[in-house]
Amino acid sequence: MDFASGLRYLLKTKQSDLTVRQLAVLQGSRAAPATVRGLAAVMKVNKPAVTRAADKLVDRGLINRNRDPSDARSVLLSLTKKGDKLIRELVG
Repeated sequence: MDFASGLRYLLKTKQSDLTVRQLAVLQGSRAAPATVRGLAAVMKVNKPAVTRAADKLVDRGLINRNRDPSDARSVLLSLTKKGDKLIRELVG
């Protein structure tokens, strides 16, 4: 089973309505605030794809989006308490 298939299986078995990309953004923002650019590079997708996933997660109250104080052009994504709780339930 490849990584994406494993994530889809996890989301299905946990009854989650997140997409694989949304889960990857949550997981990528877990340890510390992450940039859209950094997540896009790790996920091997373009920045707009991460932005779209982040938009949905912000709307659901799972992540926060803030300007990077060291670079006003950059956006940092960080988990909310609700997002942290969800990711712990899904992946431990």
